[in-house]
This record gives sequence, structure tokens and C-alpha cells, in this order.
Amino acid sequence: MAETSPTSPPTSPPTSPPSMFDKKHYWDFVTFSVGGCLFRLPKYRFVEESELFCKQYDLDFSLEKEYGLEDQQLDVIQLDVDVEDFRAFLTVLYPRNGEDASLSSDQWRAVLRLSTKWSFNDIRHQAIMKINVVDLPPPERIGLAKENQVSSWLLSGYRQMVVRKEAITVEEAEKIDLRKAILVCGLRERFKERGLFINSDSDVEDGILAAFASDFNEIRETEAKYPTKEEKKAMEAREARAREHEEAKILAQRERVKEEELMLQEAIQRYDSQLEEQRLNLARLEREKEQALLNGPLYCHGAAPTTPIFAGTANASDDVVRDLLTILQAADPYLGQVNPDSFGVPTTKKKKGKKGVGIAAAVQNTA
Repeated sequence: MAETSPTSPPTSPPTSPPSMFDKKHYWDFVTFSVGGCLFRLPKYRFVEESELFCKQYDLDFSLEKEYGLEDQQLDVIQLDVDVEDFRAFLTVLYPRNGEDASLSSDQWRAVLRLSTKWSFNDIRHQAIMKINVVDLPPPERIGLAKENQVSSWLLSGYRQMVVRKEAITVEEAEKIDLRKAILVCGLRERFKERGLFINSDSDVEDGILAAFASDFNEIRETEAKYPTKEEKKAMEAREARAREHEEAKILAQRERVKEEELMLQEAIQRYDSQLEEQRLNLARLEREKEQALLNGPLYCHGAAPTTPIFAGTANASDDVVRDLLTILQAADPYLGQVNPDSFGVPTTKKKKGKKGVGIAAAVQNTA
């Protein structure tokens, strides 16, 4: 009997490290169900073209969510639109070899409806450019404009009804609304009387815009919600320029405030300097005044106060003294109040043989 060697337990194959998803070339897919038909498409175009659609149907960027999924119908998104309209829309969203150029007018209208509904703004703009409304009857053009929020189509539809020679029919009035038809008839009569059917585009359009102001305001307000990528860039550029302009204004204002503060500080310094100079001048004048009061007008300039300017003139005649006192009294208000008799000088002419006190004694008495 042959010996059997003990069997070793089976070994599991080595596990490979988890792979990473390339952000650029690993496409995330999404599955839609439309009219019982499944559409499986790369998600990136929906993400790039419409933020509203992504939020409405919860399209995220999670690549791992789909990895390893066995039943792809678990994440199917139901869309309540016509299947043929959706096919036409996907032809423009995922064009192949110029396939979108072969769409019919009705297919482009379907693309316009869905792109407007889901805010695929660039595709909406492309559809508006592709649809030729010139050959459409005015009521149909007006209805298509209101349905898809296109103000230029609305204006052209009303204008054609206003300037044409044929009268408005009952069927047309019912299609555009009876009240609107009455307004159109009023415009026709007004412009017909004024003879403005030739070379009067601006006048006719101004009249239409005024008569249907509420309709145009509503549509244009809605139109502003569908900017294309280029229009968004232009708006962002204008906003950036406006911010730069505002920042420049604020910076310039700050610089002006700094300059004004600097000028104010310089003015204050000059004012303080002038005040100090005036203070010093006043102090100097006070000192000079005190010095002048100490010296008085009866003393020599620069001499000691005790030195009279008439020292040594005791033998001068009283007439001379009287004249000198008169001059001094005119120069000094105090001496103007002094009676010459207090100096021993008579008020009348000195008689012979009468002696006066002399000039020196008069000056000394004044002192």
C-alpha cells in the first residue's frame, strides 16, 4: 500500500492592489430610460453642458459607484420626454461626423424644447440659429417664440402682422389671443394713417415693444437665464473689469485720503510753527516794553536809569526847560499830566532876579 503524502491547504491567488481611475480617460456612464428604451451614454457631456440637469437628476462624479455593478438597470434615470425628441437631442449632444446637420426643422424644434427645458444653453443657442422662422406664419412664429422664450421671434411675428397688407383673420386672432389681436389691429391703423409702412422699422418696432411690453419683459427676463459659455465668459470679464474699476476707485480714494491727511498734518505743523513764532515775537515785544518802561523817554538809550539826559545843565534858562518839558510832554502821556510848576518852573516868563530850580533839579524831581 503506497503511502500518501499529506496535502497542503489550497492557497488563494495573490490579490493585486486596487487600480486607480484615470480622471480624463475613464468615462463614467449614465443610463436613461425614455419611452421604454434604454440609452447608455458618457456622463461628462451632461455635466459640462447643464448644471440644472445634473442637480435635477443627481448626476455626480463618483466613478466608483458604477464599478463592479452587475445589474446596470439599478441606476436607470427615467426621463418623461418623447423618445424621438431625445434621440434628436442626443444627436446634437454627441455629434458624429456632422450628423447634426441632417436634422429636420421639426427635429431642431425638439432639440430647442429639450435644451430649453434642461438649460443646455449652448445647444439651445445652436437650435435657435438652425431654425428658420421666416417662412412660418406669424401666429405659429409667435407661439413658438413664447414656448421657447425667444424675443426676436416674437418681435418679428408681431411686426409681420402689423405691416402686411392683408387683414388679420379670425383664426389668427384666436391663435394669438383676442386681446393681442386687438392691439395688433390698433397698431396697424395707427401706422397706416401716418404712412409709416416704408422705411419705418424702428418706429414700428418701438410701437410693438410698447404695446406688448409685459410679454417682452417676461421673455427677456427668462432669456437672460440661458447664457452660452461665451456669454458667460463675457459677463465674467465685464464683472472682473467692474471689480477692478471699483477697486481702483477705492484705492484712489484711499490715496486721496492719505494725501489729505498728510496735507492736514503739514498745515497743522505750519500753524503750530506760526503760533510759536508769534509767541516768541510777543515775548520779545513784552521784554522790549518792560525795558522801555524801565528806561523811560527821559533817559539816554543804553544808559543807566539813574543817568538823566539833562545832567550838568543846571544853569540852563527856565525858558529852555519849559520848551523841553513841552516836547517831552507830547512824547510821554505821563509827563503830559505834570504841571511845570512842580519842577520849580513858573508858568509865566521868569522875572529878573528870580531863580528857578534848574533843569537838573526838575529832571531829578520827575525821577
